[in-house]
Amino acid sequence: MGRPDLTLQSLSTAVTLLSHWIAPHIPPKLLHPHENISDADLVAVALLQKLHKVLYFSRRWQFLKPNHFPHFPSEPQARIRLARLTPVFE
Repeated sequence: MGRPDLTLQSLSTAVTLLSHWIAPHIPPKLLHPHENISDADLVAVALLQKLHKVLYFSRRWQFLKPNHFPHFPSEPQARIRLARLTPVFE
C-alpha cells in the first residue's frame, strides 16, 4: 500500500497529512509556538501549491486563507517564514 494521492483529497486532509509527515524533519530550534500556524503546516501548504501546479503563491494564499484556513497568517508573513525555512529543507 503506497502513500495516498494528496491531489485527490480535501485541502484540510492533505495539509494535515503532509504536516504530520514534515513535522519530525523540522529542527527544534526553528519551532515557534507563538505563531498562528506551525512551520510544518506552512511547508505543507507550499508543497500542495506545487502539487496542484498553482503558479503564484499569493493567489493560492488568498484562496486558502478566507475559504479554508482563516487562522493562517498574512501572505507576506507566510513568505518571510517560508524564506527562513527553505534552506532547512534544501
